[in-house]
Amino acid sequence: MRFIDTLTTPIVFLASIPVAYLFGTDWARYTWALLIVIGPLSGRWAARRIAGIRASAATHPAGRDVD
Repeated sequence: MRFIDTLTTPIVFLASIPVAYLFGTDWARYTWALLIVIGPLSGRWAARRIAGIRASAATHPAGRDVD
């Protein structure tokens, strides 16, 4: 899940390339402003997914040691 959080910045910058060709460089720079919103959201989403996976693993019987 951290992988998705790590990829948000490159994805936004790659998405700005076609925007620059279609609408101009100013609009491409405006797409970079999406990082202000998308960055924290993807970080929270990744943290929630990791917490859910850990909680699921803790309650799953196969995740516990059996004596």
